[in-house]
Amino acid sequence: MDLVHLSTKDDVYLDNSTIPLSLAAQFMSRKAEQNFLVKCRDISFQRLITRIEGVSSVPKEFHQKDSVDVLLVEVNINQPDDMQYLQTLLENDFVNIPVIVTASDVTLNMTRELMYMGVVDVLIQPFTETDILTVMKRACEKNGRHDGLTAKGKVISFIKGGGGVGATTLAVQSGCFLATKLAKYGMDVSLLDMDIQFGTAGLYLDMQNDDGLMGILAARDRMDGTLLKGLFNKHDTTGLNVLTIPRDVVPMDVISDDIILRILRILRQEHKFTIVDMPGVWTPWSAKILENSDMIILVTEISISAISQAKRQLDALQDQGLGDIPVKVVINRFTNKSEKVFSIHSVEEVLERRIDHKIPNDYKLVCNAENKGVPLMNIVSKSKVDKSIRDLISEVVGELTDVDIKSYLAEASPSFMERIGLRHVFTKK
Repeated sequence: MDLVHLSTKDDVYLDNSTIPLSLAAQFMSRKAEQNFLVKCRDISFQRLITRIEGVSSVPKEFHQKDSVDVLLVEVNINQPDDMQYLQTLLENDFVNIPVIVTASDVTLNMTRELMYMGVVDVLIQPFTETDILTVMKRACEKNGRHDGLTAKGKVISFIKGGGGVGATTLAVQSGCFLATKLAKYGMDVSLLDMDIQFGTAGLYLDMQNDDGLMGILAARDRMDGTLLKGLFNKHDTTGLNVLTIPRDVVPMDVISDDIILRILRILRQEHKFTIVDMPGVWTPWSAKILENSDMIILVTEISISAISQAKRQLDALQDQGLGDIPVKVVINRFTNKSEKVFSIHSVEEVLERRIDHKIPNDYKLVCNAENKGVPLMNIVSKSKVDKSIRDLISEVVGELTDVDIKSYLAEASPSFMERIGLRHVFTKK
């Protein structure tokens, strides 16, 4: 690779585009920098920038998505300060930019710990040209160059504005719809039932409660994507990956903040969307889930108790410092008669914000689907309630992604005749 040195404050090299990304590489010494450049002399990047600085001095311009696609940073894993600086970068500045760590004397456990922190990959020193190519190709995939999405998956959390308002139903149906539509594009979708004592998400999909969550807690020190995948249940018809509640009632404090963060970090790396059905109570770990959510969907209905609880939830989000996270307020089981009790305008005045969506009431259809343990679309395709849920989650996905993948979700579903293989039987010639 013929490198052209540019006279700037930093050491900058430009070359022809082969690996379609702009890489910023920051090393602790000139020797480490030169070793990297020698090893990748036959690799062409769209743009390559190298600097000699510690992890505590990553420049602000590297935080911008349009400036840098991937950051490679050298750290001393035996220095707690370096690890703390790295954690800060991952949680604040490089949320949407893949980060690769290079270091020496890295153990398997330390590699896992770095992955838990949110690192895309680890380039262990000494490395070869093949090692560099491998991590860069993975970074290219995480960067979204192949699937049109941002580097990390999105977390969408459903919270309840009152008891029995149907938040679990909306979470389950949203997950089924996304999983069905995105499977052919290689995008995985997961559903976490975090109402760990009395959740029903699994039951709505004809899944028995199991000990997947307890398995995660038992394996917290060796948790990775492969192990986590084995503890989820895969829904037969939609491909949705579901974590059900434990068989036995467990204390709410059985889960720690640390294990929740590890689960979400792995799911962000492995899955494009993670739907979380939240418990009706606030705990330290449930607050952590909401803190790390990309969108919160507050589900309520038109009744005095539900609207009151919805207002308390909105106030709690502000009190917990989560007011900067996007929230959509959804009125479930809406009918024209509902407005005779409280008008939408009066509800908005109480909540001090607008209502984003109204899901029509079809209690009989929803109960029929849930009792049979199947998605709504399997009972009646194109029902009003199913269409409203699809519109809701399609809007959310469109707002959370860099490109308009709503086109994937808008593709027509196969008709009944197509599903049973009789598409052309009654087609006129």
